[in-house]
Amino acid sequence: MFSTASAETSPFYDQQVIGDSPVLLFLITICSIFLASLVFVLIFLALFRRYIRKLYFKKLDGLRRQYRVLINRYLEENNPFNYAILQKPHYSMEWSAIEELLINKKRTFPDLTQQELYIISRKLGYTEFYLAQLKDGAGLKKAFAAEQLGRMGAVEAVPFLIKALYDKNLNVRIGACRALAHINNLDCTHALIEKLIQALDHSNDLSLRILIPAILRKGSAIEETLLTKFDHSSGAVRSIFTQLLVETAHPGLLSFFIKAALDSEPEVRAKAIRGLSKIHSDHSVSTIIGLISDPLWFVRLQAVKAIGELKHPRFYPIIWRGLTDFNWQVRTEAGKSLMKISVEALHLVSNSEMWPQDRFAKEQIFEELQRSGYIVSQIKFLESESQEEKKKALRFLEMAMDFGVISILIDSALHHPNFQVRLTLLKLLSKKNDPRVKEFLKKIVKHESVFEVYEEAKRLLKNRNRA
Repeated sequence: MFSTASAETSPFYDQQVIGDSPVLLFLITICSIFLASLVFVLIFLALFRRYIRKLYFKKLDGLRRQYRVLINRYLEENNPFNYAILQKPHYSMEWSAIEELLINKKRTFPDLTQQELYIISRKLGYTEFYLAQLKDGAGLKKAFAAEQLGRMGAVEAVPFLIKALYDKNLNVRIGACRALAHINNLDCTHALIEKLIQALDHSNDLSLRILIPAILRKGSAIEETLLTKFDHSSGAVRSIFTQLLVETAHPGLLSFFIKAALDSEPEVRAKAIRGLSKIHSDHSVSTIIGLISDPLWFVRLQAVKAIGELKHPRFYPIIWRGLTDFNWQVRTEAGKSLMKISVEALHLVSNSEMWPQDRFAKEQIFEELQRSGYIVSQIKFLESESQEEKKKALRFLEMAMDFGVISILIDSALHHPNFQVRLTLLKLLSKKNDPRVKEFLKKIVKHESVFEVYEEAKRLLKNRNRA
């Protein structure tokens, strides 16, 4: 009725037999030995490779020292170079050692001029070698050849480097750009500026982060080309040209920046202000002042910032106009500019004729002054040895209190390290009928350690309670 499976035919029995099979155990042992051997061989190869590289670089360092001494001897004694001794097979360790010494001439041979480097590199065959790679190579190999030719100042490579600026490979274009920046040649300058114009229209081309430093490396040599091409139809091009000329700003460019300040492109006007601020003349200042009323907020922002950096008392009435600007960033910058005000100009701040008649405008001014830290700077004047300065600061702080500046005065009256300042602020705040002042007086009475301040706070609090 029921069939009973024998032990020999049960699945459990088969697993046990297979598990105890000597063949399987043998295979597992062989695999374990193979894996352990493989790991050992890989570790050995890694250590051996490191050892070989260590020997290679040790020998390379020795060759660098040897040829550095030899080349220095030629330079110091002004003897003609024995190029036959320095000419080595391509890719050899000697070739690499000499090349590195020449490329890093600022560190190895600081007295070696760029022209001398070029002559030596050409005589030893480096420029010819890399020029061939630039013409026939591709990818990283071609990009590296371009950069090396640039460092060597290889003038004969300029036409090929200009062509490489338009290579389909991005690395090659970057290498060519950096190379042209190193070579003192007018064609290089023209090529880089033309590439800059093209890059502004093609987002997948060379980035401005690469092109702009390369062009600026040319120094004042870029001015003539930029000025000639400034009347470009593209506002973006005129803007970037202005930015480049700001970096080399000098009095000779005053007429250009005045012209740029009247440009139809707002970014050009904003950047022109930066250039004008570097040229300290009446014409530049009057042009900047005219842009305080520009319709674009970021142009007004640059104008307020530039006027503030002049740090001259006669310009602060102009900065006050920025405190009531429609744009909060312009108002904030105006407040920061007032932070730079001199003691001699403090009377301008206290001059009631400068203040707008509108109460909201006044409150807005004090809000910006408080945010910029100007109120705190006036509290510091209360420690001045000059009674005149203290009076002006106190008059200004009283005006600030009338237009809502309370919290910062209370905080200073509670925590200022100078008890004379605390006492002065205490008397000032007592003039204000505000619930916060009463709470402040209670804190003074409870915590003040200086008897004179404590007594004054106690008297003022008593008078308030009576009222």
